[in-house]
Amino acid sequence: MDIRFRSLQSIRVQLIHSLPDNTSCALFLEEFSVLLEQIMAESTGHLLISGDFNLHVDHPCSIYANRFNEILESCNLKQHVTGATHADGHTLYLVISKKDNPVITEIKIFDPVISDHCAFQSNLRARKPHFTKKKVYYRKLRSLDIEFFCEDILTSPLLQDQAVELNALVDQYDNILRSLLDLYAP
Repeated sequence: MDIRFRSLQSIRVQLIHSLPDNTSCALFLEEFSVLLEQIMAESTGHLLISGDFNLHVDHPCSIYANRFNEILESCNLKQHVTGATHADGHTLYLVISKKDNPVITEIKIFDPVISDHCAFQSNLRARKPHFTKKKVYYRKLRSLDIEFFCEDILTSPLLQDQAVELNALVDQYDNILRSLLDLYAP
């Protein structure tokens, strides 16, 4: 599952579940590597990858765990779960973020006593962006009295005493029309 929160600090959350079958570990690692390449190419904000990876990352002799850690290292990612998340004492549930932009501040593992898997709770470092106030100026052109406006244009120096040079004429148009708009539609 791919979730993107843009109203916060652009957080992308990937939820992953891998099958607990050792024969598919090599295929999973290959597909996971391709997925990470795509994510890292697109990802500009925070990144959180979590789920049941069904890899015994707590076993340093496991070729699959070592390959998994190499993939994370090559993408500059860090795995944060350090305790057992399974009744057999293995770390199967993982929480991963960027090394240089960690979004995780704390992870608590607890046993809800309803499964052979533990649950975990993590805190995220995310702030709602401050909205900037912006003052918008506009003219109420719909309330403009067209008859009086046109009459004032006809009696203005634009038609009575036009400038000869082009730059002076443009300045004259700009100044007179702006002052009339300020008068009729401030």
